[in-house]
Amino acid sequence: MTKVLIVEDDAVLTTLLQAQLERLDYKVMDIASSGEQAIEITGHSQPDLILMDIMMPGKYNGIQAAEIIVGKHNTPIIFLTARSDEEAIAEAKKVKPYGYLIKPVKIFDIKAAIEMALARKDLEQRLNQSEAKYRAVIEDQTELVCRYTPDRNLTFANMAFCRHFDLDQEKVASYPFAQATPDSELPDDPENPVITRERCLELSDGRKYWYQWTDRAIFNEKNEIVEYQSVGTDITILKQTEEELTQHRNHLQEMVDEQTRDLRIAKEKAEEANRAKSEFLANMSHELRTPLHGILSFSQLGITKLGTIPEEKTLSYFSKIEKSGNRLLSLLNNLLDLSQMEAGITSYQMGNSDLLFITNLVVAGYQNQLQSRNQTVHVVQPQISTKLVCDSFRIEQLINNLVSNAARFSPNDKEIFIEFENGTMRMDDCVVESLSLQIRDQGVGIPENELVSVFEKFSQSSRTNTGAGGSGLGLAICSEIVKAHRGTIVAENHPEGGAVVRFTLPADQSISESA
Repeated sequence: MTKVLIVEDDAVLTTLLQAQLERLDYKVMDIASSGEQAIEITGHSQPDLILMDIMMPGKYNGIQAAEIIVGKHNTPIIFLTARSDEEAIAEAKKVKPYGYLIKPVKIFDIKAAIEMALARKDLEQRLNQSEAKYRAVIEDQTELVCRYTPDRNLTFANMAFCRHFDLDQEKVASYPFAQATPDSELPDDPENPVITRERCLELSDGRKYWYQWTDRAIFNEKNEIVEYQSVGTDITILKQTEEELTQHRNHLQEMVDEQTRDLRIAKEKAEEANRAKSEFLANMSHELRTPLHGILSFSQLGITKLGTIPEEKTLSYFSKIEKSGNRLLSLLNNLLDLSQMEAGITSYQMGNSDLLFITNLVVAGYQNQLQSRNQTVHVVQPQISTKLVCDSFRIEQLINNLVSNAARFSPNDKEIFIEFENGTMRMDDCVVESLSLQIRDQGVGIPENELVSVFEKFSQSSRTNTGAGGSGLGLAICSEIVKAHRGTIVAENHPEGGAVVRFTLPADQSISESA
């Protein structure tokens, strides 16, 4: 049964109201004759509804007492008054009453007013409960939830939103949210009131964040936008991960390209090595077969014509057999030297020597060959010391191969120049004194793309691989000798024509046998 509190200072009217209410099956729980009594009774008895006269004696009139009661207990109040002027109604509306009855009051008016008030109260309670549930759900969300007016001022923001943007939730109203909601990105079509977008914001701490916002426009019955609701998710980590994945994918592609390039280069090198090996085997077959053929041919002639030809003729056969044998021996020695050097079993006898003396010795041994082709070797007399520690036998072999190549691949009537130079080089993380020897010919030179490969085994320059002779072992042996002396050897082309080969050796090394 609904409990009603009557607040009226007129005893006759109070009795009449009580009788009417009881007739309508409402329980009159108490009667107050002043605003103060009404406030006190409401505080301890909690009526369901109050019938309140506006004109009351005492400290508080009906409107003032109602304002206090509504503020503390939110109890529904229906005003009773003999006044029906606009001023009285306007004054009463300030406390948002649930009804306004003009005296004298008819019983059916009372019932209608009370039932409407109770229905409104029930609706408000259910709305408040629903709002509380909605707010609890929103507050528990980790997403950033907010509502704001069309001019971009916030009307609500959940705790996650306030924490993220460092806002006071109690003071969030009217906070400008325009920085996250440019006009061009918000929905404005009643048929499509929701859009999803991504946006990057720089916060007050200078850090940049990425968000995904789902924005909903709320329209009135005239299809006018009255409010927006936005739900945002911080996708900064996702964006960073995407960027890292993109960079990794690009880097992976670079790695694949690099590995593919390395494989292609390795394939080309392998093919080049195989080609060089095939050419080497062809050259070696020719180089071995030629002296062997000479030995067999002239020995067969000697046997066949023994005693039937002059002694001088027989002597020439033996001379040619000897020449072919020496050529074959030199070739086999080169093969043996290279294989031992690559295997690291060649012994080097280091000792004090003179690079100029070794050079002159080699050049003197080539005079007959040089004169037969009208070639000249110029050993430029050095103004520096040419003393060094080396294996003089191997260095003589080195210079011999270089001079032989220079003479073989230079045309007749040309000159060969040999020069010395001192300097420094790095060895074992130290800078030491060095001595260089340079041999320059006036031949066809070496293609730029072969200046390194000419020192590899099974390799000959394409310009000199013309049947001029040679097995392609000479420069490979030179490279191994220089490497054993911890030096360097390079080839280049002279601006005026011809090839230049230069080796550089440390001037001083340990005088001991090394393998």
